[in-house]
Amino acid sequence: PQEAFAATILQPDDFLEMKSEPDPGGDVLDKPDALLVSDSLAGSKQASSTVQKNTAPVSESEPAAGTAAGAEYSSPIPGQVEEAPTSSPPQGESILAYAPMQTKSRKGKFLVAFIVAAAVIGFGITKFMKTDPSEGPAPPGTADSTGTNTNGPIVSQVSNYLVGLNDEFENASTLNQWKRLYQVEGWSNDQFERFDIGGSRRGWMTLMPYTCVWFEDYRGPLVFKLVRGDFVITTEVAISNREHSGAPRTPYSLAGILVRAPRDITPQTWRSGGENYIFCALGSTGDGGHIEFEFKSVSNSNVNQTATAGVEQAVLRMARIGSYFIWLTKNPKGVWTVRRRLKRDDLPPGLQVGVAAYTDYDSSELAGVNRHNREVIQDGHPDLLAQFNFVRFQRPAVPISLRRENLSDTVAVQDRDLLRFLGD
Repeated sequence: PQEAFAATILQPDDFLEMKSEPDPGGDVLDKPDALLVSDSLAGSKQASSTVQKNTAPVSESEPAAGTAAGAEYSSPIPGQVEEAPTSSPPQGESILAYAPMQTKSRKGKFLVAFIVAAAVIGFGITKFMKTDPSEGPAPPGTADSTGTNTNGPIVSQVSNYLVGLNDEFENASTLNQWKRLYQVEGWSNDQFERFDIGGSRRGWMTLMPYTCVWFEDYRGPLVFKLVRGDFVITTEVAISNREHSGAPRTPYSLAGILVRAPRDITPQTWRSGGENYIFCALGSTGDGGHIEFEFKSVSNSNVNQTATAGVEQAVLRMARIGSYFIWLTKNPKGVWTVRRRLKRDDLPPGLQVGVAAYTDYDSSELAGVNRHNREVIQDGHPDLLAQFNFVRFQRPAVPISLRRENLSDTVAVQDRDLLRFLGD
């Protein structure tokens, strides 16, 4: 009897073998050992019911359009028999495979030809919908090449190993998963008087610094994780004075997100002019006694900073997309606002990304850079209690329409364009 090919829809759960492969950003991509096709095909259930168990070897398939750059997908193992599903696959989760079947009548041959034609047309439609003919490989700096949904979620659809860096501060043991800058660079001064998870407030990380500051060559405390490539870091922070009775009274008492270029130094090899970082914070600034948002960009220890009115508790978010950095804030139950965006070509692919807190700039300045960076200053006037509810990391899924745009240009790329994929 003649053989024809019928389209069979295989469930993703049928493919238990996974491949792990590092991507250019250092994370690991887990990919099913099959060709993923997002659209389920009409008539697939009928076709699958005719699959025979004496299948012939199946040839390798070409990668589907719209998959990540560098991703390699293969067809099912040659000669392996796949059981027909009992129900239609969920939309957007189907896998296209082929198996030979027996045809015994002209009507059967016509049915087979119709199914194959439907499969080919469906695959063509899927490819057309998932690709932009004018779109080449994603430009350098984008997290991956899958952000085709302009209104899509913030999480990358291919790989998001960064979620393994998340900390909800529900377990005090995760404190050891955070790196301390003074330890990494070999300094002897721990500038936090209090540093705990759950000890001061259940479910929160608490930072209560001694007199210290991040400014020019003054190096303050930083709790961080190393992140390479594009990322989004989000945290909720509450700011108060040490008595927890209002805003910090001491000027320049702030806490928030800090992303910094690592320095290959020790206390003996340290030189001035080497600090490069971005700080997005909440706290009291020049006057003390009231709360503001502060944005600080430091290049070779040269500072550019701005401040606007803030609140005592807010959610902060910093996104890195290539060389662009975008800062957003919102009230815990509010909506996102794009605060600042800038381009920093000088920052390397790998950054120290985490949270920082400091207080009492005036006393730090009196102490001088050398003493400040090497000693714990205990004769100042610190007045900051900073508490973080969580810290979460994600990969951004950048829409195709924005991948080659200047994200720091507020005319070409408006805030609402950024909020479509960086807002919740």
